Amino acid sequence: TSCARRSRGGAPPRRPGTEPARELPALAAPALLADEPVPADDLAAIVAALRVPDEAVLDHRVLDNGPGWRVVLLDSAARVAGLTPDWTRLRAERPDLSVGVAGLHGDDGGPDGTAVEVRGFALAMGIPEDPVTGSLNAVVGQWLTRDGRFPGRYVAAQGAALGRAGRVHVERDGAGTVGVGGSRVSCVAGAVRVGRVAAAENGGPGARSLRRLGQVSTNPPVSGTARALTDRAVVSRARWALMLSGIQI
Repeated sequence: TSCARRSRGGAPPRRPGTEPARELPALAAPALLADEPVPADDLAAIVAALRVPDEAVLDHRVLDNGPGWRVVLLDSAARVAGLTPDWTRLRAERPDLSVGVAGLHGDDGGPDGTAVEVRGFALAMGIPEDPVTGSLNAVVGQWLTRDGRFPGRYVAAQGAALGRAGRVHVERDGAGTVGVGGSRVSCVAGAVRVGRVAAAENGGPGARSLRRLGQVSTNPPVSGTARALTDRAVVSRARWALMLSGIQI
């Protein structure tokens, strides 16, 4: 699924030397289910796992658009790129956490003019590190463009630690909606049946993530859950997370 999640967007793969004048984000980020500081005990565990000094952490938020990201803003893109985390203890004590890390490049920018370095460790979904993560880049953009710490339009780099050169285009419009997009290479295509979603929601794999997406109880029978998932907001949020977060159901 990692390849299928690579920098989703509206543009087809480009031939070398054929750069568009501007690459527009293709998907609008959904409203956040949670937007609050990371609890102190979670933050301490994350910082220890990242193996960075406390003073390197500029800010932190729980930003939940489905996966429930704990996002840490570090003091530089170089520090983000150089991370060598040790998740052993965190996996054992807090296996439901997914951690995102971001840092700004300096005035000269990063590779290919990128402004931000992002890394996503989706531990709650069994992914030690994801090469490109649309849902994470969406929440980072929502958080850090609203107060001016990140520019209103920028390109994020992700995946270098895995040998990838992911580029995610992020833009906040005049109404405050954040869009995410980029080029892609389709490796696998398919469809997800709502019936499978309903079955997962009744306790199968992916149930916890889907409860977050739809805020739906697991008590009703499958038919009731399927009806609940026809609610427009739930379907929209599920579609976003399935496309960009690789939720396994």
